Amino acid sequence: MNIEEMLSSAWGCCQAGIDLSDADFELYQKRIMDGITRDPAFSNKAGKTWKDERFNPAGDTIVQSIAQESWSSYQAGKLWSDERFEAHWWILVQGMNNLDRSEAKFLWPGLRRYVPQFTPETPNTYFQYDKEEREVWEHFIERVFAKIEPLFFNLQPSEFKTLAKAYDLIIYDIPDIPRSFYSALNQVLIEGNTKPWAQKIIDNYEKKDDAIGGDTYERLVV
Repeated sequence: MNIEEMLSSAWGCCQAGIDLSDADFELYQKRIMDGITRDPAFSNKAGKTWKDERFNPAGDTIVQSIAQESWSSYQAGKLWSDERFEAHWWILVQGMNNLDRSEAKFLWPGLRRYVPQFTPETPNTYFQYDKEEREVWEHFIERVFAKIEPLFFNLQPSEFKTLAKAYDLIIYDIPDIPRSFYSALNQVLIEGNTKPWAQKIIDNYEKKDDAIGGDTYERLVV
């Protein structure tokens, strides 16, 4: 298939973004973009398959095309790389209807299943945290009662980091954390006292004697 034949369809334009040399891609870039943005499905495929050097400069335009169709927005959220998804998540979420948002809460991979509940104003998203902090974030959200998940999402980053530090101290000392800790966590989320509660745990551990034994368990519920 020659270049003119490729550029005659949305499928071919998407494929051109994969197959053409850098020189040819640059030469035909406008026609390629015009071709794929006519069809959200092929814009989605470009987002999944194009290398960064070709996708990133046109990413906003491609995502806006995808957001015209709910199913393509859902598929992008399900299949794109983390880096690419996280750069454009809000437009994709806005592009989904309520049914696809509900599906995403169950079928998007990993932490993405929580993203349909976020807005750009949500303070405690996992996007801002490093790998270890994301693991703690996931550990907590999986143990928070579903009806109060929004309270966890609305923690300020400083509150989450204090909570994460308290958890790190506990898990080092007691790998099998008792259920009472998570019951207390849910309660302080409801009461709005998460940071003071976590800070008290930290203070107790920092004062703890080096001797083996003691009141470790009692330090968890304060």
